[in-house]
Amino acid sequence: MMAARERYIRYYLQLSQKNSENWQAVEPEYDQIQRAWDMLIQSESKPKNEQTILEFVYALIEFKYRRGLWREGLKWYEHALEAARNLGRAEEEGQLLHNMGRSHHDLGEWTEALKYYEQALSARRTAHDSIGEATTIDNIGIVYYDLGDLTKALEYCEEAYELWCTLDHPKGRAITLKNIGRIRRDLGEPKNALKFFEKALNLQQEENDKAGKAATLNEMGRTKRILGKPRDAIKHYQQALSLWRSLGDRAAEAEVLNNIGVACADLGETKLELSHYEQALAIWRLVGHRSGEGTTLNNIGLVYSEVGEPERALVYYEQSLSIHRSTGNQIMEATTLSNIGLAYYNMGNPYKALKRYDDAIEMRRVVGDKLGEALTLYNIGLVYYGLEMKWTPEIGQFLGDF
Repeated sequence: MMAARERYIRYYLQLSQKNSENWQAVEPEYDQIQRAWDMLIQSESKPKNEQTILEFVYALIEFKYRRGLWREGLKWYEHALEAARNLGRAEEEGQLLHNMGRSHHDLGEWTEALKYYEQALSARRTAHDSIGEATTIDNIGIVYYDLGDLTKALEYCEEAYELWCTLDHPKGRAITLKNIGRIRRDLGEPKNALKFFEKALNLQQEENDKAGKAATLNEMGRTKRILGKPRDAIKHYQQALSLWRSLGDRAAEAEVLNNIGVACADLGETKLELSHYEQALAIWRLVGHRSGEGTTLNNIGLVYSEVGEPERALVYYEQSLSIHRSTGNQIMEATTLSNIGLAYYNMGNPYKALKRYDDAIEMRRVVGDKLGEALTLYNIGLVYYGLEMKWTPEIGQFLGDF
């Protein structure tokens, strides 16, 4: 009986290892792979199976990432981390802690992501793993980017880039160049950002890095849209979408679909906009990506607001707000609060609008979002104007700056 169980585990481990880069081959066998894993971790010989546990986890990292199985992956990583520590493998401990941070990051749980990335960075420095160190520093930068702290994000990504330049690792250099481009764009330097993206894309083409190219094309699309070129943006997004679908990355697919929806909004193509958001929302929910779901729900609310249905918009905004509060995304929480304020204003309830705008102002100040603060103050000014109330000096100052 024991021998049959071990053969079963070994067979599905070898199948997973053989297809570690081929998610399509793993997917139809995944129920059996999961059964083999359950047998492995429930085995009375678990201390003797630590190497097998690690091998199983490593074989399926790409599959779980591509299919958005981050929550399940975290459970597997817990077992693998225990095994790595018991075996005294510091470099593998750093890799697993990094992967746990990445899983929380992909789930939109940024505080947890930082906690694990910081542990990973310490472990990787202890193990003298320079490539791992650069990777984790870069990822910490992107967590701060997602949290809206662009200054801190740039500091970490530039530190990572300096480290990559001492290593012969063009793929890592390209990823960080792309991330610096993202930050520069959001700091108000879209043309400068494109230069970073083009350098990254050249390296990725040389390395035949399809995932890297897709990610960079997506960011180039966002930047073209900011520069007032939505049709060019859609061309870049469609190239990225094709690459992500070929790689089976559902979360990345949803992100690009959402971005195409935004570009369609710029072109006034409301039906296409809503269609792309609905496709994205279905995928976000399928893979359990709460932050992405919240962003797309907010965007759907914007569509209904634009077509004069504020009550329907409010339903989507409230769902979005609940998600962003649960994941700690303060930038999107403030944005959604401001949108809820506008919905109430359009529904003829200025006092509820002011309450939501006040909440948004408070949140924008917490994260240092000056532009968002100015926009919300502008909206507050419009409400007061409609009520024939006196503007405050603070509102007047911000409107003057705006």
